[in-house]
Amino acid sequence: LKEDMPLEWFRVKEALTTVNQDFIPRQKFQQICQNQKLNEQSEKTVLKVLDTLGIAVYFPKLKSHTDIVLNPEWITKAIYHIICACGKDPNFNGELSEKRVQQLFVETKDDNDFDIVIPDDKCLFLLELMQNFKLAFSLQGPENRYYAPMLAPIKEPPHTVSRKGSLHITLGFTFLPPGLFYRFVVESSPEIVDGLIWRKGVILGKGINRLLIEYSEHRRTLECYAQGDDPGDYLNDILIRIQEIINSGYTQLPYRPDIVLENGDVFDVEELKVRYRKEGYNSKVYGKKTGGIYKTGDLLKKHLGKNFGETIKKSGKIGPILGGLIKIDEAMGSLLGIWKKLTSIIAAAAKFFGG
Repeated sequence: LKEDMPLEWFRVKEALTTVNQDFIPRQKFQQICQNQKLNEQSEKTVLKVLDTLGIAVYFPKLKSHTDIVLNPEWITKAIYHIICACGKDPNFNGELSEKRVQQLFVETKDDNDFDIVIPDDKCLFLLELMQNFKLAFSLQGPENRYYAPMLAPIKEPPHTVSRKGSLHITLGFTFLPPGLFYRFVVESSPEIVDGLIWRKGVILGKGINRLLIEYSEHRRTLECYAQGDDPGDYLNDILIRIQEIINSGYTQLPYRPDIVLENGDVFDVEELKVRYRKEGYNSKVYGKKTGGIYKTGDLLKKHLGKNFGETIKKSGKIGPILGGLIKIDEAMGSLLGIWKKLTSIIAAAAKFFGG
């Protein structure tokens, strides 16, 4: 690296490697830069470069936590410990708070596999990181409370969304990362109805529309059931949201969206869209199970909403993604490596705790 950056920057990097701490205050980093005669603008540039290299990681959007992390493993180990320790508690309901996390680290500080120190004043920082990494969402209320969907209760709670009689679309994946569903729940958290969330499902609402979406690792599917006055519009919104999550966090992840009728007939949404573009609304399709005849436009309108035609023109495919760039939220800084590790943590923990 010495040949790839100004000498003063390299000396800052070398000074940081001699600090035997997991994190340092921003003021200390500023002092190290000042010792190398770097001005304020140069200091910011150096920090961005070192953040990209994973040497000095910071989170500019977390205004209440300005410390710079020198050991990214500290983050992954701490969050992994939170997930695993809470997952072992059969009575845990998915809710996390600063006080609960502080207590958790006190209770487990003597665990053989736990080799880092978590100061009390860093527990809220970890919860905010979990929110930024889409592992948890904040709950309303006076306290700093968060909810981790992957730690939700296993048992499905009573609710009013029936799988019978609802519009039904299945998203089938060749490989379904557990993190995809949990991230979807986090990003959809403002729409969760009455706290109806469990390890493999959630109830969402928009107006009087209600949607049940459940995740099956065994079948590698996301099942979407919608009911209400405009259930097709809501289903379409959900499909677009899932597509955006795939675009931003998962590449080379093909999937197939199918319309599933109660009589057992199944239609590939992408094939219907192609037929609609080529042959129009009144083109015919045939159900493989019943032999029934359907209009392409009727199926799309019912399951994707009355404006499905405009959606098709604007967005093209909702289904398989054959490429794309990973776009990590700015709040995550450059922690692509940490993001990948956390994704692995989600998958491992979900398997271990029955997710």
